[in-house]
Amino acid sequence: MATFCPNCDGRLRIYNVGPNCPHCEVNLLYYDIENRLLADADAAEAESAQYSKKFSRAKAALVGSPLAIARIVLSLLPIGALFLTLVKGTIEAPFVSETINASIIRIFTLIAGTDFDSLFTFVNSDLMGSAFIPYLISLIAVGVIVLGSFINLFALLFACSPHGKLRSILIPSLNLMAAIVGMVAFSRFNTLMEKMFPSVFNASFGIGAYLTVALLAALLILNIVIVKVGIPVKYKEKFVGEIPAERYFQAIEAGEDIAALREQIAKENAEKEKEESEKENDEDSQIEKAEENQHAKA
Repeated sequence: MATFCPNCDGRLRIYNVGPNCPHCEVNLLYYDIENRLLADADAAEAESAQYSKKFSRAKAALVGSPLAIARIVLSLLPIGALFLTLVKGTIEAPFVSETINASIIRIFTLIAGTDFDSLFTFVNSDLMGSAFIPYLISLIAVGVIVLGSFINLFALLFACSPHGKLRSILIPSLNLMAAIVGMVAFSRFNTLMEKMFPSVFNASFGIGAYLTVALLAALLILNIVIVKVGIPVKYKEKFVGEIPAERYFQAIEAGEDIAALREQIAKENAEKEKEESEKENDEDSQIEKAEENQHAKA
């Protein structure tokens, strides 16, 4: 229950549990109910209008133009490229002979089974530390690419939002940077390992690594083009209490009297309908006169 009566502003105590105000006897439940119901209806229609705008932007970002559709496809392709061979190589040592063909599945299996205490021991060692630091960086880079690719897919829904252009450039740029850093770090690891263990360890990049970088670069370029060209957003016209939604939100922000605005728009609509009706009547009159003239001539 309210602290004060909305009609007489009398204070309502905790023991005033009846439906009427003890001071002015007004029914608190039904007081000004029409305006309250109207306010609730406006709030519901305003929320619907806001949702409609968000839905229109999401729809435009996904299928609003051929470039938007191409962006969805190009956003998925780098994830697929990660399942191709990223690194290939051989390990030849006494009692050990292994061929390496590592895709994202092999890398994640390797990460899941890694003893990180031992890995950090290698990183801190004088002999192996210089090699395993770039190795660790390359593993982190792969994780960043995977996570960033899924974030990018989710961010496509908001590509036409106020900050969508910034995200469209930032996320693919970070993914591409992670891919390049990962390749440079693994190249450094490979070089140091070959120096420490000549003829034992040899590795190179597979088609998946080069394709991932190429696709991420293509995605970034496509996003830059889309930011420059733009994607048209088609908004469905919405009304809040017979007031156009955009005009309603502007009025709320400016602190205008919504009731007065509603009356003004209703008056303008009535005048417009009257003008259209008079125009139609004039056209009908002209048609009737033309028909009478034709009959008279006949």
